[in-house]
Amino acid sequence: MRMLLIALALAAPAHAYISDKVSVAGCDFSDMSRSWILCDITNHTEHSIASVSVQHIYTEPGRTIPWVDTRDSDLPYGTGDIAGGIEPGETINHIVRTPGLSSRADPKAVEFAITPIKAVTANGDVLE
Repeated sequence: MRMLLIALALAAPAHAYISDKVSVAGCDFSDMSRSWILCDITNHTEHSIASVSVQHIYTEPGRTIPWVDTRDSDLPYGTGDIAGGIEPGETINHIVRTPGLSSRADPKAVEFAITPIKAVTANGDVLE
């Protein structure tokens, strides 16, 4: 039993949040019929960033189950390769791939959370 508790204490999440390194904000959710949205992406590191992967969780007050939850998804949501990259301290407005939103959802009531979980630097290092 003691080993199980130690293992649980040491277990890392499937994805670590890297919001201190890369932030995604100011997303335009006005047309969720597309498979992408425009967001402001900021590089808070000292390295140029080539791509960013994100996690989507879209909830609505009064609903138990989220409309979208990509925490366990194997699909690559994020920016893909960013032409010119994102330089240290730079903010760009760029496309972020999204799983979309059910036509049953009320977009005005949905709370959209897009969290960066991985970034790849210009030399191929992975920040996660």
